[in-house]
Amino acid sequence: MEFLKKIFQKKEVIPLWWIIAILLFVFAGLIDTTYLSLKQLSGSSVVCNIYEVNSCSNVLTSEYSKLFGLPLSILGFGYYFSLFVFILIYSTGVNKKYFNILYAMSIFGFLFSVRLVYLQFFVIENLCFYCMLSALFSTMIFITNSVYFIYNRKKFKISF
Repeated sequence: MEFLKKIFQKKEVIPLWWIIAILLFVFAGLIDTTYLSLKQLSGSSVVCNIYEVNSCSNVLTSEYSKLFGLPLSILGFGYYFSLFVFILIYSTGVNKKYFNILYAMSIFGFLFSVRLVYLQFFVIENLCFYCMLSALFSTMIFITNSVYFIYNRKKFKISF
């Protein structure tokens, strides 16, 4: 509980809207990637085949579904979990370098999601509903961090 008190005591430094929005999207991403990871690791099929072009199994078993031998869903879980950790660190200490790391991660996550959406549309020619949700969450995290960064641009000169 002390940890939560620290987060909400810093209202004048970190807007509550940012904390709520960013945590909402991160938790949604964690739930989404946890579901996909569990299904992939257990070998179970993911239920989402709504239309002919919407086939999670085609996307999740494609040659693009792994990076360095790991399913992208597990890497996605690591991405969202890392964001969560840096949000906690930044929220309690309000050290701008942690936000810079968060912002850089959200830029990378957004660009990586754009690439994955491109692959689904134009290379695999199938869409995975859960993958598209993850791309949406990643995009919303990027937008939320960008708005916060622009709002505080004098305070957050990129410096690591």
